Amino acid sequence: MSETDETRSNVESNGGADNELPKTCEVVTGCTIPVDIFIQSSDEKLFGAHTQNLQAFSEGFPMTHDSRKVVWFTESATILRLFLPFTHNVKPKDLSTLSVDQLVSLAEVADKYKNQFALLACRKAFSHIAGKSSENAMKILRFKSVHGDFEEIDDVARLTMGFTVKNAMKVFGQNRESFCIWVQYQESWLKCMEEYRVAVSEHPDFRVHPTGYKESISCPSLANIVTAMEPVVKHLGLRSVDDFERALRIARSSPTVHPGCNCRALGLWRASIHKSLAGLPRWSQFS
Repeated sequence: MSETDETRSNVESNGGADNELPKTCEVVTGCTIPVDIFIQSSDEKLFGAHTQNLQAFSEGFPMTHDSRKVVWFTESATILRLFLPFTHNVKPKDLSTLSVDQLVSLAEVADKYKNQFALLACRKAFSHIAGKSSENAMKILRFKSVHGDFEEIDDVARLTMGFTVKNAMKVFGQNRESFCIWVQYQESWLKCMEEYRVAVSEHPDFRVHPTGYKESISCPSLANIVTAMEPVVKHLGLRSVDDFERALRIARSSPTVHPGCNCRALGLWRASIHKSLAGLPRWSQFS
């Protein structure tokens, strides 16, 4: 046995010297609950904790019945400092300011130890963090797919459709099944987006002037609506029928568009868009 292993064994068996062990809980300000168990992080930071709280809040927490015993964990001190407050009856912190790596690591710990309060807080922050970048969304998608967390998974997956297959493979790593689902999802997405573009630009009620300008035979304002929508869709993104309807409402508020136009041409065009977007993929189709 190495010197390090022997030292760790002694601390675990005997509880260590009193001056080496935390006497209070540092993860929650003002916590007065007596410390009766010790958590050791992977980078050798010791935390004082409470057996009863760990049992109550984290069903999967590895427990010991020996008083003042050190329990070793594979998580870093940074992640345990984020996680352990969720073993207290206190208002959870806002996790939306965390980096995506911290948030996903916290979610991994919460899932591992079955702490539903921490998982709920992570899920609440997922949408905000995923919306910051496609890279964030991909890391959150990997977690959701691997752990079977399908709540709002399509909203996250659709934020990753600009990823290359090569870069997606790097993010998914050894999670080959999730990667294969993503590839099928992207293929289906691209097909649907092509159908959407056809529906937008090739509706039968369009006529095209020799100059290339598109105009609706039945509704002169329809071409203006399409033109007004292009920058709106580019800014908002198009991930659902609701996104299309939102972009349409904004476009119709343009001064170049007649606000009261509800003629047949517009209705037919709108219906064709809805039909094209009805084929948007669902993660559940491939899993």
